[in-house]
Amino acid sequence: MRSTTKIILGATFALVLGFVAVYFGFDRSTARSESRANSSVASYIDSRSGAIPPVQQDAIEDELITLAEYEAAVHATLACAERAGLVAVPIPGEGLRPTRAGFEIPDADGVPDAETVGAGAAAIEECRAEHLDDIERAYTVQQTNVSADALDAAFLALADCMSSRGSIAAGTVLDFAAVNAQLVKVERSDSDIQWLRDYQECSLEVEAATGYRFQ
Repeated sequence: MRSTTKIILGATFALVLGFVAVYFGFDRSTARSESRANSSVASYIDSRSGAIPPVQQDAIEDELITLAEYEAAVHATLACAERAGLVAVPIPGEGLRPTRAGFEIPDADGVPDAETVGAGAAAIEECRAEHLDDIERAYTVQQTNVSADALDAAFLALADCMSSRGSIAAGTVLDFAAVNAQLVKVERSDSDIQWLRDYQECSLEVEAATGYRFQ
């Protein structure tokens, strides 16, 4: 009987520590006017110094990553993983939230051993680097570089969703500082996992509705 080990690399919520690192690097003052939304993508391109793989350059070179371009990159990554013998597990998008790339590592003899998992993870990393990583990073930069009003609306929607689940009291105001503090608490003590799950799910709902990507 075949078993699989699921690996989701590049999905928003892989590691709590990843949340914390990115949140600490961003505050409300970095929100830009919509007319300058692509300047951050240009900066990202410059930072890569010509290292973006050719298959990703067409989507990135105009400094605007469309939802269709992101989706195409995800599906190219999934196809690459399948050619490497993995099982592609697309995580469906919704509204303005694109599909995410998930994978499973199959093994016919039971739970895959460390060597099999390591080889599968390496194949996934290679496929992502070739087809997706730069597009995903540029898209994330693009979708978080929004006006102050759009940022306020995203946090309001996040607070409404989380209060409806009972994770926070109604009327609670969320901002980066408040979310950072809770994420650090969860990461350090592994406490309040339900809060983290609600935050993850509500973040995805907000992205689907507004396009804003909480990272």
